[in-house]
Amino acid sequence: MAPRAPTPPPLRHCLVAILLISMALDLRAQAPPEIPRRAAVPDVELINQNGEKVRLHSDLVKGRVVALSFIFTSCTTICRTIGVNLGQVGKELGASLERDIALISISVDPVTDTPEKLKAWGKTFGAGPGWTLLTGDKDRVTQLLKKLESYTPDIQNHSPFLLIVNDRTGEWQRVNALETTPQRIAAVLQEEARKNPAAAAASTADPGQAFHPTSEPAQRYFTDVRLTNQDGKQLRFYSDLLQGKVFVINSFFSGCTGVCKVTMPLFQSLQEKFADRPGQKLHLISISVDPEADTPAALRRYATNLGAKPGWDLLTGDKHSVELVLGKLGLAAEMKEGHSNIFLVGNESTGLWKKVLGIGSPEEIASAVQSVLDDKP
Repeated sequence: MAPRAPTPPPLRHCLVAILLISMALDLRAQAPPEIPRRAAVPDVELINQNGEKVRLHSDLVKGRVVALSFIFTSCTTICRTIGVNLGQVGKELGASLERDIALISISVDPVTDTPEKLKAWGKTFGAGPGWTLLTGDKDRVTQLLKKLESYTPDIQNHSPFLLIVNDRTGEWQRVNALETTPQRIAAVLQEEARKNPAAAAASTADPGQAFHPTSEPAQRYFTDVRLTNQDGKQLRFYSDLLQGKVFVINSFFSGCTGVCKVTMPLFQSLQEKFADRPGQKLHLISISVDPEADTPAALRRYATNLGAKPGWDLLTGDKHSVELVLGKLGLAAEMKEGHSNIFLVGNESTGLWKKVLGIGSPEEIASAVQSVLDDKP
């Protein structure tokens, strides 16, 4: 593949800014609610915005429904949107916030984020009783983030997801803080708070147990809905495509004349760069946002033109199944021309996920992929 001419820096910066703004303002319809999983919340000692030592489970989570978010005060991209949305969630919850429901924001940059900085950041978004901001020892926070499946070595790629934890039932689920309205987030929290705790198998309290779901609940979330690849082979989405693998996922359609002209050749370059690396096999997954037009035969022709090799599945299926999967991944699009140009890089064995701009430089994308390949449980 011929190398792309470098984009002039000002144009690239504009493109990135436009994309980040569009991500922040996107209020598209959400996927069906995630099936809750069961897991444990570590009782790690941290420091709140008032400089007080607190234990995550004993002092903040126990007996409540909580929304855990991940931010850092010097963040200039998604954190502001997360803060604005959480401030609105607090207003929506009213008196139930603090009594039955709590908001907890954990800094992914604990070395920089002192309690004073967190307090000032929270004040910007109206943080009051019931919204706790946490920092602490760097190694301790890193281990916590890994247990919460929300760690990334590059804080600029930190998770945009909220972890909704119901300590009364022991269940948890993820909600995208950028793409879900504050009203919907508040509704999810209130629905959880109304659940009968008698149905719970156990509290989420367990200081020694990692917050790491088994493959069974992960399978329930991602589902084993069957999609069809360019060779006409039906594949179960979780069991055949994700389980135990390191992968990069994007969305596209074969008739795309816009951003796909950039993102799909970049996918092809990833296949070339990471092909046949001992012990570091990378699987590529491209999901069509136009499944009615993108039949397996159409995808086979498209894959041939791209130079796709085994290990790169271009997927289609019935419209409902495709929309379900795209929704679960946060890649749903109301119109195919407006589909996401984000690459999702994941390591199913370790739980590490990263979002990468599909219009970024090949070097930046390859670096993110390599870091996920190198991640260890």
